[in-house]
Amino acid sequence: MALTALEIKDKRFYVKFRGYDAKEVEEFQDMVYRDYEKLVRENHELETKISALEERLNYSRHVRGMAK
Repeated sequence: MALTALEIKDKRFYVKFRGYDAKEVEEFQDMVYRDYEKLVRENHELETKISALEERLNYSRHVRGMAK
């Protein structure tokens, strides 16, 4: 199962004796959430561009094949 940005943002950690500083964990978690969300968006944009370029390539190959 792939991890989502929302799962990162909504994840809660419980404080135990001598546990981590909750504020520090939340700040780090927010930073990871923002970066992860940005990467997911960028990945989607790149996948879209790849698909468009593959379609153009296939079309060019088709046209070139018909010209022979």
